[in-house]
Amino acid sequence: MNMRAIVFGFYISLVTMLAFSAPSVAWFDDFNDGDCDDWEVESAGGEWEVKDGELHFDGGGNSVIYAGDPDWTDYTFEADVKLLVSKDYIGGIRARIDPDSGACYSIWLYPDQQRFRLIDFSGWPSDGGWAEIGDKQPSWDAPPLEEFHKLKLVFEGDHIDAYWDDELMCSAKSDTREKGCFGINGYDTPVVWDNVWVYGPGIPVSPGEPGYVVEAKSKLAMTWGYIKSY
Repeated sequence: MNMRAIVFGFYISLVTMLAFSAPSVAWFDDFNDGDCDDWEVESAGGEWEVKDGELHFDGGGNSVIYAGDPDWTDYTFEADVKLLVSKDYIGGIRARIDPDSGACYSIWLYPDQQRFRLIDFSGWPSDGGWAEIGDKQPSWDAPPLEEFHKLKLVFEGDHIDAYWDDELMCSAKSDTREKGCFGINGYDTPVVWDNVWVYGPGIPVSPGEPGYVVEAKSKLAMTWGYIKSY
């Protein structure tokens, strides 16, 4: 059989598999457009800036940049983080945010303490009301500086899972916050973020609505590009 036909048949099968298995992605931002105009900011200090396709926080105070729909319930929120200095209180990611009060669930990183914490915040201020939640608050080996690693929160009903580089770090059960937006929390340390993904069954987004993306599309494009270049 012609080798071109074999390769073509293989990739058509792969394309079909990806099209039916890849999740719908309600939000994706790699900041390659040079801005963060689709985000809202709640700030008590500090500035956000997109540089070279990455989101930079200057470490000037407590600030949350957030997006999404306050009615989203069960979803997965992923973001890549790059530490610039080894210092505690760099912030982290927030999810199921009440956009009126700022109450949310959050992962915060503490490089000096080597701690990874799953937190329930009662409002926007990070130094206000908060409590650690979960079955454990694990020790955590802070990564080398200047390299990206992934933080992830997964919500299913009252169950919350928190991940570092796809490794489950801790879990919690809490029905305090059933829905909300997602965001990134900066505090008093410079840090860089990239590649924000949000997807899941609790997001009522439909084709044609703002922010709707299908993850399979990029994979299909890459696969078809390979077929055409073979």
